[in-house]
Amino acid sequence: MADNKARYGLRWIKSFASDSPRGLSVPIASGQVFAPGSATGADLQKGDPVKLLDPGGATFEDVDLTEAIWGVCVGVKQVFDVVRGVLGPAVKVPSGVVYGTNLERQTQIFVIPAENAVWEIDAAFSLTTRAAWEAIVGQNADLVFTTTAADKNGTPRLAAPTGGGTGAAQMRILGLSPTLENQDLSGANVKLLVEVVETQRAPFNTAGL
Repeated sequence: MADNKARYGLRWIKSFASDSPRGLSVPIASGQVFAPGSATGADLQKGDPVKLLDPGGATFEDVDLTEAIWGVCVGVKQVFDVVRGVLGPAVKVPSGVVYGTNLERQTQIFVIPAENAVWEIDAAFSLTTRAAWEAIVGQNADLVFTTTAADKNGTPRLAAPTGGGTGAAQMRILGLSPTLENQDLSGANVKLLVEVVETQRAPFNTAGL
């Protein structure tokens, strides 16, 4: 059979507390360069994990396990286009957008905090049977990114699990997604349900489980 259709990034499925999340409006600092997986120059878009910065603003979360996930971008509220000189909603935030000290041009994204929710994500690895997929439920795994000069997408996916329900990995696997897009469990892009176990936001765990 053919591989499953790839979908981008982390997709919100449900909350453990409520089924009606509202994204928070979060600024991106002027000139902020995104480097997921140490691949400098990626665009930031819906489905990408983000972290909070000090002082202020957010950026693309990267693969460094010392940096926990704060939330997931669920939309771009506004970004300044330096070429056309206009401000408005967009599909992506290009890396390094400069708006200077003019906060009316400030880049802003919508973010849902990562914890206390179930997310869907494509696997970056393949197994052969439903039994093999179900055998990794409860195990932890990290995100991996793919960014090239030709393709500015960070393309976060789930790496193969580390084995067992311990270790400072970012995600815990909760099960196979019930989506009809899981057509071939032996192919690529199988969709899994996960929760974030390594987060920035207290009182949730910041070092993994």
